[in-house]
Amino acid sequence: MQLLNAVELCRLTMNTVKQNLWWAFAYNLVGIPTAAGLLLPVTGTMLTPIAGAPMRLSSIGVMANSLLLRFNFLSL
Repeated sequence: MQLLNAVELCRLTMNTVKQNLWWAFAYNLVGIPTAAGLLLPVTGTMLTPIAGAPMRLSSIGVMANSLLLRFNFLSL
């Protein structure tokens, strides 16, 4: 039974890792060009240092997704 639990935990962990990688990829796909000045010619605005807040929120989201692994595994 413990072996089956370990295999299921590994499967859930890999799914969580893949989800976190996709979220980070999507965030960086949008965030890096925006931080590089993509909005400057369109709107005339530049990002300020406060723009680091979405990066912190992204990290919190990845961490929360990882913590959900505990609840998903316990519900099995």
